[in-house]
Amino acid sequence: MSVILKHPFPLDYFAGFSVRVGLAIITTLEALFPLNFKIKWPNDIFLTGKKNGGILIELSSKGNHLESLVCGIGLNVNNLAINLPLAVRGQSISISEALGGRVVALEEVRDAVLAALARVLTELQKGTLSNLSTNWHNYSLTFNNPIKIACDNE
Repeated sequence: MSVILKHPFPLDYFAGFSVRVGLAIITTLEALFPLNFKIKWPNDIFLTGKKNGGILIELSSKGNHLESLVCGIGLNVNNLAINLPLAVRGQSISISEALGGRVVALEEVRDAVLAALARVLTELQKGTLSNLSTNWHNYSLTFNNPIKIACDNE
């Protein structure tokens, strides 16, 4: 789903926005389901070591203020990995699969995600953005783990 925001917030409010949104989403989903979600910087959502979804942010500005922001959120809720292309099949998981095959109501996930976004936007409006470091430390897939960077096939 995509959510569009049009409000003249200062642009500096959006530093780390995709991580902030990701953290809000996964903590909300963990309140609904007995699962352990993680974030792989900057925008991937993981579940049991496999990709479950992602967040894409497109922002346009006018001067130092937001003109519009599109927050695209994709989560694999019920689609079985066996139905995915072979190239990503072993790297992906649905919430349903992580729950042992239980079918999850899309409306429940949608409503939870929208509530999470509403909380982030309320913080923006009040100017009370919480510090990301504690949640980032707790939910980062890569924190304190080795990473591999490839640049020009090196």
